[in-house]
Amino acid sequence: SYNVKARDFAATHGLSVTGGSDAHFANEIGIAGIITKSRDVRKAIENNDLRLFGKRSSVFNHVRTKIRKLR
Repeated sequence: SYNVKARDFAATHGLSVTGGSDAHFANEIGIAGIITKSRDVRKAIENNDLRLFGKRSSVFNHVRTKIRKLR
């Protein structure tokens, strides 16, 4: 629900949407982010010249994270 709220806020205020992974395990690295042809990432974000990609982590990774937090 927070992702939806962030996306709605950005749309309301004319902001670009970016994304990235919050990797806790090696198999999660690089499963989300932005793609741009620009060499200047900051300008690409300012000009909304980017594309998002990503997918959710597996339930298994979420369970592993919760177990580690409990320890």
